[in-house]
Amino acid sequence: MKILIFEYICGGGFCSETLPNTLVQEGLLMLNALVNDLTILEEYSITTLVDWRFLNNFDSSIEIIPVEKETNILATFKSALRFVDAVWLIAPETEQILFNFSQIAESSNKILLSSPSLAIAQTADKWQSYQYLFSHQIPTVTTAILTKNSLVNSQQKVIKARDGIGCENNFIVNSQEEFISLITQFEQPNDYIIQPFIEGKNLSISALFKQGKAQLLCVNHQQIEIINQQFKLLGCEVNYQIELAPFQRLLNQIAMAFPKLWGYVGIDLIQQAQQLIVLEINPRLTSSYAGINSALGINVAAEVLKLLEFDLEAIPPSNHSVLVNLS
Repeated sequence: MKILIFEYICGGGFCSETLPNTLVQEGLLMLNALVNDLTILEEYSITTLVDWRFLNNFDSSIEIIPVEKETNILATFKSALRFVDAVWLIAPETEQILFNFSQIAESSNKILLSSPSLAIAQTADKWQSYQYLFSHQIPTVTTAILTKNSLVNSQQKVIKARDGIGCENNFIVNSQEEFISLITQFEQPNDYIIQPFIEGKNLSISALFKQGKAQLLCVNHQQIEIINQQFKLLGCEVNYQIELAPFQRLLNQIAMAFPKLWGYVGIDLIQQAQQLIVLEINPRLTSSYAGINSALGINVAAEVLKLLEFDLEAIPPSNHSVLVNLS
């Protein structure tokens, strides 16, 4: 099988623009980890698109399609699809990028090694995802569409882009004055949501999904700081040592609510006392992926490829943690 990997940030999505520094490191980590996992599997031939600024980051073990400056990335992607059997997408949900490229792969009758466009449509928009979670009685943060008349008063609020990724375009405001100052910077306030700030432990789940079922890979402890009213992810402890049963129960609920999720999925949440509160669902690889092979001793890419033919399998637990540094 010939597999095309397309990681949007370092694969040419910004070939004619300044690279978003906050996302480049995460993009490279995920891309390198996935390439390493797949090249070990000798029965697969790997091709990847690479932005002209990162060509020296990869050796001759895989086929490289250089994406030069001023290249039409959409046309290049479509051309590359003609010569492969499957495609593995790592792209931001912002501006429906992940959704659109997934639809292109589907319409080209290629095997998609990530969640289908329907699952992306249900989870990429944080407002719509909140409604799905709420309607299925899955604990989540109370969410509303941002308006110029939203009230903050003395309660801390979190404002997020509806289709943002990671900590990108996430803000915390402590007063109505800070809120007014921030919202004047937004051209379209209703492209954002507003939530109460929830105290608790910042965690994420790495999991595999298929046909309404889910299998926990590991829980990860996210290291997040607030700098100039914005959240910044500094790193994460992959395979954080914690009681896993509650996380698997939560995954079972999410899998039933979003039965189209497939393959690797990352879920951000807050642990508050004995409750797990879902923040968002990421239907793609997340930065935690880069540490899973070392932490668990398993090749997650191989596990995903097995899902093409077999059902989910239990993953043996490991007591080894790995720090993925993003600072």
